[in-house]
Amino acid sequence: MTTSDLSAGSPFKRLLAFALPMVISVCFQQFYNLADSLIAGRFVSDFALAAITAGYPITMIFIAIGVGGGVGCGVVISKFFGQGKYSKVRATVSTALISVSVLAAACTVVGVAVSSSALTLMNTPASTFDDAKSYLDIYIYGLFFLFVYNACSSAFQALGNSKTPLYLLVFSSVFNIILDIVLVTAADMGVKGLAIATLIAQGISCVLSLFLLFRTLKSMPKDINTEDFSFFSFRLLKALAAVAVPSIIQQSIVSVGQLFVQSLINSCGEYVLAAYGAAFKINMFVIYIFSTLSNAIANYTAQNAGAAKYENLKKGLKAGFAINISVAALACAVCLPLAKIFIRAFLNEEANPDIITIGSDFLYIVVPFYFFVAAKISVDGFLKGCGDMLGFMLSTFADLLLRVALSYALFDAMGGSYLGIWWSWPIGWVIAAGVGVACFLVARWKKLICYPASP
Repeated sequence: MTTSDLSAGSPFKRLLAFALPMVISVCFQQFYNLADSLIAGRFVSDFALAAITAGYPITMIFIAIGVGGGVGCGVVISKFFGQGKYSKVRATVSTALISVSVLAAACTVVGVAVSSSALTLMNTPASTFDDAKSYLDIYIYGLFFLFVYNACSSAFQALGNSKTPLYLLVFSSVFNIILDIVLVTAADMGVKGLAIATLIAQGISCVLSLFLLFRTLKSMPKDINTEDFSFFSFRLLKALAAVAVPSIIQQSIVSVGQLFVQSLINSCGEYVLAAYGAAFKINMFVIYIFSTLSNAIANYTAQNAGAAKYENLKKGLKAGFAINISVAALACAVCLPLAKIFIRAFLNEEANPDIITIGSDFLYIVVPFYFFVAAKISVDGFLKGCGDMLGFMLSTFADLLLRVALSYALFDAMGGSYLGIWWSWPIGWVIAAGVGVACFLVARWKKLICYPASP
């Protein structure tokens, strides 16, 4: 049975062993996201890189919805699995898959209807508009695969199995990159080829993940009370929604906030947009590692809370924080000295050299503040695992509101310089980390999991 009990053994070793495959998985996932931009910039043009960047905040909204739905699935499954209620686990999975499928269909209809208007409202440059819309529309048609795959991946992780999503992503990433190169260079499909490659890779990963998840559920022990199982349960949907809806709202609002920031960046012209596209992808590579570790902490916390292993909770948080700090230190050691080299990798020989300067400025400003992200993301995962979605959302909204407001305020204060936008990121992280720690210390989470009072 490809599951694992996260409540047994050393918290640090258990969490690290569980999180490592998840981190490798997200690295591969981000690698093929980077590949889209790299291939666009090197084999098509600077404008192609700008086109992909222009629509990225919109795709982030859909990713946020898919990931948020997965978070709800993971936390609820973790608790039932920790309690040994396997029929509830099966019922939760089937309910989640049905729900995210309906949600994906709705998002596809809405997305196709508003994609053109959204790009217009974001001040997308005319030189990149057609390519941006083509890429975005094809991406939207693949939302079903994205949503269902995220739900399956979260279910595997909730069962303590972080290796299966890794294997699927390794296969999908390699296949995606090969398709990118073939469709862009051999078939000369440009930006459209990149979107089609992503659609095909996501579709294959979705089908494989469904097959493997159903096989895993079938191998789990049978409960004595099998009446706990149903293909769809409104009661379980309510439990899923209690975690998923705040996660979806939180992540979607963050992405909507990014739309406003992106609109400001788009108004700076194609070169700033292309530079931001390269630097932002590098930044998000690291941020997604942090987010993945946050989900690992959430699953670890939820399983231990479900099993009433309260002594493991703070130990797990400390272990997660140590791992995140290590990631922040590694990111600083790699990104700061190699910033210009990284940006240059996205560009062909004919690219404007100002793009390298603008993009590296972004990394020089934000990367040193990853240590604050490490603190915020560790506490976020703990609060999610305990079901304290209010504390989690307060921390995230503080970051969002400040980042959007400061982007415009500092942009104007610095005479319309892109540096004002860049500085809004670290300032938001610092304050959001403080809010998250404060929510942990207030300890609302203790009541939610019936944490025993100190003697």
